[in-house]
Amino acid sequence: MTDTQQVFRTSHAKVDQIAESLGIHRPLLVAGHFRNLLPSAVIFSGFHPNPDFADCSAGLDLYQNRQCDGIIAIGGGSCIDTAKGILYLLNQQGQHVPPFLAVPTTAGSGSEATDSAVVYVDGKKQSLQDRSLKPCAVILDPSVLTFLPRHQLTSCAMDALCQAVESHWSRKSSAESQVLAEKAIHMLLPGIHMLAKNTDGLQTEQAETLLEGSHLAGQAICMTRTTACHAMSYMITKTFGIPHGQAVAITMPSTIQHMLSSVSMQDELAHLANLLGLNRAEILPAFFLGMLSRLSLLADLKPDTDTLDFLTNSVNPERLSNHPVSLDAETIRELYTISLRLPDPDMLQAAENIFDSARF
Repeated sequence: MTDTQQVFRTSHAKVDQIAESLGIHRPLLVAGHFRNLLPSAVIFSGFHPNPDFADCSAGLDLYQNRQCDGIIAIGGGSCIDTAKGILYLLNQQGQHVPPFLAVPTTAGSGSEATDSAVVYVDGKKQSLQDRSLKPCAVILDPSVLTFLPRHQLTSCAMDALCQAVESHWSRKSSAESQVLAEKAIHMLLPGIHMLAKNTDGLQTEQAETLLEGSHLAGQAICMTRTTACHAMSYMITKTFGIPHGQAVAITMPSTIQHMLSSVSMQDELAHLANLLGLNRAEILPAFFLGMLSRLSLLADLKPDTDTLDFLTNSVNPERLSNHPVSLDAETIRELYTISLRLPDPDMLQAAENIFDSARF
């Protein structure tokens, strides 16, 4: 198994030609849309927005019963993670791992660049990781983004930005991963800023930079793994039904605010502020809050005591061990409390002004 990945910057309509070049003649096509691109494909669309391991098992049965020889995933993170779950089960059975081609139709998850997946077993999040899960080839086609609704674009873009930020400060970061993360941040910010100002969607140029930035963020996070914001996000999505990217992003302001009190984080946060076009680290929480407000991604979820306890206890300790500062249960509960409520109007207006004044 090799970590080499072919990246094709071309139209998704060429998926049949690229599949053929990979030796895929009878693919299992995991897709919700674009199912008519491959007439010879065996279609599997029975997956959920939060991938369930039972879906992966059903996909495995179809793959084996129809004697497929490769997997193609065309869709967002849930689609690609479902395909990875099928590959994982094939690998667990000791079967030959087939070619895997991913065509992301959102700019956010970066799943097409990683060797890991998130699935749910009996409602509990499980992380799968294996070198075989990384697609051997990827098609990056920005034209598919121009058809997405604004809320999906903004949520996915924030997922990618948070991945890049978390990768940069991760305990596992390296010089190589930080270069990737910084490139991702620089590519993502102009598109996010345009989405914040324009409710009409994306132009082709911004779609291209968002897709490339998302792919770079995926490469970075593949090397370092995620930290507290992602660890806290999964049960927000499961409990309240809000999109994953939004769930990650709303935890960012309070998480950074907590990190500002750590002496060891001052240089990292100052550098991050500079990357984001800010002149000091202290306004980072307000910058992210203003960004979320401009993107219409803030949430006022009003969790009760039992829900806060449930969320706090749901956080994966392994992901927290990768966070650059220690977080105990009391702190996590407080971060949830702050993240899941709206700030007062004056604070929100000041935060929007800080975001608007940033120079990317």
